Amino acid sequence: MILIKTTESKQPNTKNKYFRSAISPLTTTLHAMEAYAETLANHAIKLRHMTVFHPSNFSLQNLIYLFTISLLSGCLQTGQEVIHPSVYSTDENTQKPVTEATPLNLNPKLCASGVAAKVLKIIDGDTIDVRLKDGTEERVRYIGIDTPERDEACYQEASDRNTMLVERDSVKLIKDTSERDIYGRLVRYICNSEGVFVNAQLISEGMAYAYRYYPDTGFANQFKLLEQEAAQAGIGCLHPEANSDASNSACCKMCRNGKACGDSCIPWNQSCHHKPGCACQG
Repeated sequence: MILIKTTESKQPNTKNKYFRSAISPLTTTLHAMEAYAETLANHAIKLRHMTVFHPSNFSLQNLIYLFTISLLSGCLQTGQEVIHPSVYSTDENTQKPVTEATPLNLNPKLCASGVAAKVLKIIDGDTIDVRLKDGTEERVRYIGIDTPERDEACYQEASDRNTMLVERDSVKLIKDTSERDIYGRLVRYICNSEGVFVNAQLISEGMAYAYRYYPDTGFANQFKLLEQEAAQAGIGCLHPEANSDASNSACCKMCRNGKACGDSCIPWNQSCHHKPGCACQG
């Protein structure tokens, strides 16, 4: 048998060709990076041996190199949060808030009811003028609270706080039992557009006293508790000395600008129709 040896013709290696063409730009880039790194190193040596750091010693090129060196060395990191020492200081003498803000009295169920009205004017801490949807304008007295009258202590503070809560706002007027008081004013609970139960809020912030307006007493017990909490904590303009007075007295309220009536204070010219309570004559 005769064996015939054949040789395969070699085909060009296209894979190696494509690989070399693909790697060539990368190789060029690596060489360029090596050269740039060497340049940075030289400039770093020059900058380190500078004895005087003055703007005149730095050309634009030097500044660019310096920034690049700092960035690559980790001295500068993009996206890093800057913490101001005055905000996160651990100094014991750093002042802290004295008290936290009084929580808002929100009552979604109550505030979903009632009649919508636009506040036109703030009269004082517990009275406002409003315009109803039908265009009627009414004066509204808040149920269950009592704020200082003009020329009395805390009058301005209570009026200002009421202004902050409802001025030019679209509010809800919620009825209890009575339609109007003896002065012809609507008597209502008030919710502002943010769902804050304004009557309760003024009491809890120490800007109003709780007061039972019979027969409108749906929230009288809640209001009384809010007043006691504000008094015990010394919150607001009406309770500046509550912490010291409350512990040494059986009175829940000291009446200095009016007369004691039940658990509240009333004007001197108003008749009292309540049984003696915890209010004391100051």
